Amino acid sequence: MPASKAVGACCPHAEEQPPPRSGSRRRPSSPSPRHSLTEVPVCTRNTPSLTLSRQALRDAMTRSGGWDADSIFNAELALMELVVNAWRHGDTPAPVVWFSVLGRTLRVTVSDESDALPRRRTPADSAESGRGLQLVEGLTHRWGVDPQKRGKSIWYELDCRA
Repeated sequence: MPASKAVGACCPHAEEQPPPRSGSRRRPSSPSPRHSLTEVPVCTRNTPSLTLSRQALRDAMTRSGGWDADSIFNAELALMELVVNAWRHGDTPAPVVWFSVLGRTLRVTVSDESDALPRRRTPADSAESGRGLQLVEGLTHRWGVDPQKRGKSIWYELDCRA
C-alpha cells in the first residue's frame, strides 16, 4: 500500500479552535495508512489568505512529486474559486480549507457555514459571474458537495498525470 501524504490548511474562528491536546492518545482499532498532517498559516486576522492557501497547495503538490505546472495551476485556480464562493455565497468570513495527496490523487475541500447547496447556473453571455462551478468542473476530474451538521464541504479531486 503506498504511503499517503496529507497537508491541511484551516482557518477556524478563534472560538472554534480545539483546546490543546493532552498527553493521552487514542490508538486506532485498525491500522491506517501512514501519512503526515501539517497545518499551515492560511489566515490573517481570521480571514483566509488566498496567497498563503495557494502557496501551501503548490508546496504540497511539489513535495509529493509528479505534478506538472498545468495541473498545479488548475488546482490553484479551482481552490481560489471555492474559497471566493465560500466568502461570497457561504456567508463565511473564514472558510476551512483542507487538502491531501493520497497516492496519485489530490483532494481539496473548502467548508463554509451555509446550508445552501451550490447549483450550476447558465449565466448570460455578458454576465460577470455564475460560472464558478463550470470552471471547477472543467479544471478538475471530480467534484462534489457534502452537507455537514453546520454548513457544507465542497471538494474536488485531481489525478496526477504521471
